[in-house]
Amino acid sequence: MKYIRLIFASLVITLLAYSCNPAGTVSEGTGAILSPTTTIIAPTISVRWSGRMVLCNNSTDSYTSYQWYLNNQAISGATGQYYTQESGLNGSYYVIVTAQGGISLTSDTLSVHTAP
Repeated sequence: MKYIRLIFASLVITLLAYSCNPAGTVSEGTGAILSPTTTIIAPTISVRWSGRMVLCNNSTDSYTSYQWYLNNQAISGATGQYYTQESGLNGSYYVIVTAQGGISLTSDTLSVHTAP
C-alpha cells in the first residue's frame, strides 16, 4: 500500500494506491482522501497610535506566541500581539511569531522614529 500526497494551494490530496498481487491484477481500487490545510502567512507589522505602538497582524488567528525585537535585541516582556512605548518608538522593530504547528516566522523590520 502506498500513499501519494499532492499539495495544491490550500488542498491536500492523499491518494491511496494498493499494490498488485503476484498474478498482476490490482487487488483493491484507488481511493482519494481530501483534507483542507491551514495556510500560514508570514507576519506583517505596522505602526499605530501616533508612533507609540507596533502591531502584528494576526487576521488568520495562526500565531500562538510573539517576541518583539528592538535593534536586533529581544525586548524583555514584549510577548503580545503588539508592543507599546508611551514616550514613542525609536529604532528598528520586528517580531518573531510561533504559528500553529510550532513553525517560527519573522516579520520584516520596520524603522520607526518618533519626534519628541
